Amino acid sequence: MEVVFSTDEISCHNSENGVHLQVIHLPTFFGSDVLIRSSFLIIILCVSVINAVTTTISIDTLKADSQWSDTVIVTKGVLVPEAVKLTIAPGSVILFQPSCSLAVIGTLLAEGTENDSILFSATDTIACWIGMFFGQRSSIGASVLRYSRIQFAKNNRSGGAMHIYYHKGISIYDCYFRKNSNNTYGGAIILFNSDLRIERCVFSENYARSGAAAIHLSNSSLSAVNCSFLNNSTPGIAAALSTYGISSGKIINCLFSGNSGGGTPGCIDTRDIHFINCTMTGNTGNGGCFKIWRAQIVNSLFWDNTLSDTIDTTSTSFRNSLVGVDPMFTDVTNVNYVLSGRSPCIDLGTPDTIGLGIPSTDLAGQPRISCGGIDIGAFERTAANCPPMALDTQVTINWLYGDLLIINTSIVRVKDYNSDPLKFIVDTASGMTVRGDTVVIDSGRTSQIRTTVRATDGTDTTRSVKLNILPDYAPVIVKVTPQTTRYFEPVTVNLNCIEAVDPDDQTRLRTIVHPGMHYSVEDSLVIPETRFTGDLAVLVQVTDGVYFSDTVMLPVHVVPNSVPVLSEVKPREIGQWKSCTIGLGIGGGNCIGCR
Repeated sequence: MEVVFSTDEISCHNSENGVHLQVIHLPTFFGSDVLIRSSFLIIILCVSVINAVTTTISIDTLKADSQWSDTVIVTKGVLVPEAVKLTIAPGSVILFQPSCSLAVIGTLLAEGTENDSILFSATDTIACWIGMFFGQRSSIGASVLRYSRIQFAKNNRSGGAMHIYYHKGISIYDCYFRKNSNNTYGGAIILFNSDLRIERCVFSENYARSGAAAIHLSNSSLSAVNCSFLNNSTPGIAAALSTYGISSGKIINCLFSGNSGGGTPGCIDTRDIHFINCTMTGNTGNGGCFKIWRAQIVNSLFWDNTLSDTIDTTSTSFRNSLVGVDPMFTDVTNVNYVLSGRSPCIDLGTPDTIGLGIPSTDLAGQPRISCGGIDIGAFERTAANCPPMALDTQVTINWLYGDLLIINTSIVRVKDYNSDPLKFIVDTASGMTVRGDTVVIDSGRTSQIRTTVRATDGTDTTRSVKLNILPDYAPVIVKVTPQTTRYFEPVTVNLNCIEAVDPDDQTRLRTIVHPGMHYSVEDSLVIPETRFTGDLAVLVQVTDGVYFSDTVMLPVHVVPNSVPVLSEVKPREIGQWKSCTIGLGIGGGNCIGCR
């Protein structure tokens, strides 16, 4: 046995029985950490060939429950009739000669494991085999495929790898559909009046002449979770997914990338199919990529597709989704669609994991909520690399001319999940000078300054926050008019006696009076002390509601009052039934003094 590794696939050559298997085409779209998990077929399939016991199947109908294992060569079309179950053991390699197929009316259980997978392929990858057919039945017992690879199936009609017809309850998990094709619709799978659930599956390099190189639904239901649709192609429409008639379903945590259609739309043409936390990027079509009808698009992003992500969204609602906005992937060049720290998608998804059916992990197997909220798209930013998050999108502040404006978290709110020290980056703008995280407003600037601010923890940087700075000038008192009042009469201190100017807004000015010697203050009233006459030095400022002028002294002259004032009352003693005269003056019988 010779095992050959190359940059994108691994091949096994067995010189003893002449078997050559192209075992795995390595997916590179997840990044290296996910490659390790995604390549479960690599060594296991080679080991299966090494230990294979080759069996040739030349019967056309199974008469009873059967099990296939090791290497099986199928030389005729095989039918699994109703009430019959075919079980394929983990590690099996099922090879079909040209024009051979597997038809299932009963039940197919092809359940490999992560460490021991199953391969369905052709003995001749040019002539190919004609795939699987799941037909109408009445018996109970759902077919299941798990950890299986289905490749090089070619059907001149519809459904390259799988044609599912009035067959309910098929489930497919952790499977890889690659290089399957047909001459109409459904290069990998086509469904007629059926329902299908797929999880953690990859559809790559499939082809269909008319359209839907990956999956086509006709009056059927589809649930797809954590799946990838990559580099599927058609000269027709909808290289990845299309529907016809009354179909329905949910597509959750899925990636659509590199799919190419010659018609319009080029990638997806669906009705009543909802897309939740999906990433659609790098797809092409001759006139557009997406035609999505009567659906909800939630927590999903569309970026770098044909015609700047023009989407026909008749009767379709968008919730927390981005169209045509750069999601700032980590490394587009190496097809790494994990979000970078500056991505506008982080933590902005709708957090209804139960109502929307969002699973606990993303497409890469990372926890779906890791940085406080759900990210938009199929990939969640990992908890170990949570970037600082700007909690504001726009901030407007008034700032006193002449003072240094230091940008910090009291001005622009930022949350850092790892409690890293933050540094602010201020972009230059007209009317100000930037010195690190400090802004100095230019002399004489009175109009608004617009700039942007970002925060960094040294590794990741937040998205830009719009910062509007309104230069503010403290009011200036330019003239004080002395006031005169009479003994014990209050004085009102306002802008009639205090003249002030404010370059920003003259209408906001008001006076503030501070307490001092020989007078008290009630709001703007100055009240001289009882019996005080003379000059008061009243302390006054002017404010615009934010800033204050310098404190100045307002002279107030207090003159004697012309109204008589009682200065003394003298008690008198008189006998019972005697009288006393009360009069004014000094001495004698007068008892009240006056001045």
